[in-house]
Amino acid sequence: MKLKIIFITLFLLFYNISKSQKLIGLSGGINIPKVINNYSSPHLQVKSDFKNTYTVAVSYTDRLKKHFDLGFELNYVNAAVDLEITSGGLGGGYDTEYVNYDFGFLNFGILPEFVTGNKLQLFINAGPYFGFLVNTNKDAHGNIQTPDIGVTGNIGIRVKVFSIFGVVIKNGYSYGLVNKYPSIKTMNIMVSAGLYFFIRGNKKD
Repeated sequence: MKLKIIFITLFLLFYNISKSQKLIGLSGGINIPKVINNYSSPHLQVKSDFKNTYTVAVSYTDRLKKHFDLGFELNYVNAAVDLEITSGGLGGGYDTEYVNYDFGFLNFGILPEFVTGNKLQLFINAGPYFGFLVNTNKDAHGNIQTPDIGVTGNIGIRVKVFSIFGVVIKNGYSYGLVNKYPSIKTMNIMVSAGLYFFIRGNKKD
């Protein structure tokens, strides 16, 4: 089932190459998770120590208008965290469990984009994403809710090097609406760099 989802996503990502300019991007970098909310209660307390991990992405961008694009991004995000989970109370004792979660999600984002500039371009995009769990370690297995859904976006620059490719540097964000951890809400901050390639020339550049 997971392979079918991946194949369908890749098909949608590269489908319908038309006369307008297209960009294919490859990038990778660091993922920095941040805790947004901790919903611990007297009967469930969670302490977390998140590790900086990595992310890799393939993107496809369709130049619709001079300043407006439609982008799609297939993004693998790794996550690793040490959790201290204390539960109990109500007249009884407390139990503390120490676990390590290490897992990866494959996220597919739909990203309308504003872009300005020529050889040096500034771009901002944002939109929904849909995520699927693709790997876990022993502690995380069976404890991560999937599929995921949320919002994601990027702000960055593209620098044209030659007529057929350039360099991209971007800062990405993603916020999932599904709780992956007990009592904790997080946001991923992703700093990455890579290359992008033109398809069918540079008619709208």
